[in-house]
Amino acid sequence: MRFLLLSLVPATLIAPASVAQDEPTAFTVELRADVRRYDTEGSRARGMMSMPSSVRLASDRPAMVTKEPSYGGPVKYTTLHLGNSDETGFVVALEETNPGAPKIYLDLNGNGDLTDDGSVAWQKVEEGEAGWSYSGTFEFSVGYSSAAGVSRRPYALNLFRSAGRDSLGAYRATAMVGSVTRNGKALDVVLVENDNDGLFHKPVDPASKEPPATKPVWLMIGAERFDIRATFGFDGVNYIASASPDGSSVTLTPTMKTITIPRPVAPKPPLGVGVEVPAFEAKFADGTVFSPEQYRGKKILVIDMWATWCGPCMQSMPHLGEVAEKVKGQDVEVVALNVLDEEEPYLAYVGKNKDVAFRIARDPAGREREAAVTKRLFNVSGIPMTYVVDKDGKIAAAIEGYSKGDSRLEEALAKLGVKIDVPAPSEKAKPKSVPAVKMGG
Repeated sequence: MRFLLLSLVPATLIAPASVAQDEPTAFTVELRADVRRYDTEGSRARGMMSMPSSVRLASDRPAMVTKEPSYGGPVKYTTLHLGNSDETGFVVALEETNPGAPKIYLDLNGNGDLTDDGSVAWQKVEEGEAGWSYSGTFEFSVGYSSAAGVSRRPYALNLFRSAGRDSLGAYRATAMVGSVTRNGKALDVVLVENDNDGLFHKPVDPASKEPPATKPVWLMIGAERFDIRATFGFDGVNYIASASPDGSSVTLTPTMKTITIPRPVAPKPPLGVGVEVPAFEAKFADGTVFSPEQYRGKKILVIDMWATWCGPCMQSMPHLGEVAEKVKGQDVEVVALNVLDEEEPYLAYVGKNKDVAFRIARDPAGREREAAVTKRLFNVSGIPMTYVVDKDGKIAAAIEGYSKGDSRLEEALAKLGVKIDVPAPSEKAKPKSVPAVKMGG
């Protein structure tokens, strides 16, 4: 094997006399926190995808709260768990009496006092088609336990909140950064965890055949990226990496082992062309029942699955309205079926869109993923998803995703004999490769 030139922690570079100098040795990279490297703008600029977490909001005050400010209205609480010390809870309180000027109170130092952390506020407040949304990046002082005791380090999260949701979203803003010299070349090193809990040490049990409960821990060395929960090849050597819980160091050790990450069983594909549309019931906005069976033998049915939190879904709605207008007076029913959503933002959308040409219904399962028609009956993992059902009750087209210029719905209806102009697809849209927003589990 070739000699590895390292410029790291000296103690790890001196090989014992009994070890040949051309054998690869373990090495450690010391890292520091780049606290807001992946804030909203930083993530977008670096093309770094996020894996958001969601925590439920409740009206009950957490027991760990010791002191609060005087609120101007009702408050909702949640607790974020960061680090690995005995005290991992960080309380967040939201006062949204005035949606145009929401207030957020954070226990940034984890002492239970919501009054001693300085002035904090949402950095961005927006009003959109589906209602208001808030976002911001907030820095916590997180405790980490080790043999030397408990130390505190900064760790920032991007928090976001949308109208009508009963949850608060969060994804990591902090990365650990450093450098390493290999073969005379200095390479940037970046360590990122994606569970949004500030913990970087998440090994995988090599004997387990089940997918791990944790999300990837990415180690980027130069232009290469690895998930350090498993072994990986770098610079011609097979390594296993171990990060400290706080991410302040990562040690790479050569190994003959191969540790792979068990993958989830591939989901069944969504229902496709030629399959009978499943029987189910939902409620139209006026309270009447919607069921595909109502249209069998009578009308062609378009079912567009959407949610208020889904960006591509909301972008597709004007197009759905245009199609519904074009097929008026023909044997076609266009239904926008709200799925995996809370009732409040759904009703807000209905209230603002009473004049649309399509009808609006809601899956009564709401946010219950396992009970939702998307998974339980259609095997759908991403939205928007649009089904065109012929008069015999069979699926004639299954259209996933949407972007401007998408003409797949018009094409599917025209094939069934519907009189509708089919616009030439936009060169920029490339609609047949547009992904839907994945819904997970």
